[in-house]
Amino acid sequence: MTMVFKNAIVFIVLNGLAFLSSLFVIIILVMELPMWKLLYGSVAALSVAMSAAYITIFPNPNGELEKIQTRLFIMAFPVMIGAILYNTFIAFTNDKESRHKVDFQASYFSSSYSIA
Repeated sequence: MTMVFKNAIVFIVLNGLAFLSSLFVIIILVMELPMWKLLYGSVAALSVAMSAAYITIFPNPNGELEKIQTRLFIMAFPVMIGAILYNTFIAFTNDKESRHKVDFQASYFSSSYSIA
């Protein structure tokens, strides 16, 4: 590592937050597409790959406090990704159910209710 641990961890944390925010935007934009499950799964796979990359490129801690910071970040990153994926999935399924409930008036215009 060419950076001091403090500078490296600040850079990696800010880079991780930017990555998480871009994932969140991608997930929100993907939710209404026809093949959203495939895209949602690929975003989850990208998140796992990013977590694995962070584990391998994380700077070597020197002191005990730096070891604790490293462990916290490595554990917190997948938890945040899981929370983002879970919350958007729940929001999408609730939204999909409510859209089906709202469309009840369309059944009055179907051919089974036509006046003969």
